[in-house]
Amino acid sequence: MEIHTSDLVKHYGEKVLQWEVINEYHDWANIFNHTPDQITEIVRLACDQTKEVNPKVVKIINNCCPWAEYVARGRMARMDATRPLRSPRKFIQDIIEAGVDFDVLGIQIYFPQRDLSDIVRLIERLEKLGKPIYITEIGASSGPTNAAVATGEMKIPETPYDWHRQWDQELQSDWLEQVYSLFYSRQQIKAINWYDFSDFRPFIKTGGLVVEDCTPKQSFYRLKELLSLWDRLPKMERTNK
Repeated sequence: MEIHTSDLVKHYGEKVLQWEVINEYHDWANIFNHTPDQITEIVRLACDQTKEVNPKVVKIINNCCPWAEYVARGRMARMDATRPLRSPRKFIQDIIEAGVDFDVLGIQIYFPQRDLSDIVRLIERLEKLGKPIYITEIGASSGPTNAAVATGEMKIPETPYDWHRQWDQELQSDWLEQVYSLFYSRQQIKAINWYDFSDFRPFIKTGGLVVEDCTPKQSFYRLKELLSLWDRLPKMERTNK
């Protein structure tokens, strides 16, 4: 941990001043079966080493599966649990109480997982921890394309709707507008990262803001319009909204 952290931070120096010092290390990715105390020790070491090499670095602790979906056996479970599992919120709370020196709480919120009301409640719980929040990864599909269906890469969904109706470019744009409006209204949220910019090798199939040849989708223009609108608001109004 000491060598890896030092080498990376020294190599990039002043070029990179925001680091995900720890990524997904709560019990979803605890593949070495570390105890909570061991996890705290390793997180502390990584943060302290980063600060020692470059005190200017913003140290981010990034977390996935914010509703602890991995606790139940199923698609999100990485392993059989041999102990009580912690949610990302409990993990962050524990390292804060242990005095670990980090700067930003990072959280990933993808759709489909939870509806907007659940996202609001999650953010309210995280805000109580008192750290600035980065939405490090979000995204939603724009639905299957004719080409993807024809090649068998994607199928036409037969399951119940995740949100309003089957995904298409307009629905992706609507969800983007809803979550960005929600996140922009929270003063502790300092950054938002739509994870797939392009449909080229995306994490979510057709989850990009542009198609593979970089032609913009409706979601690209919707986000551009939102940012332009918010930039024109007076400073006080932006803060309140």
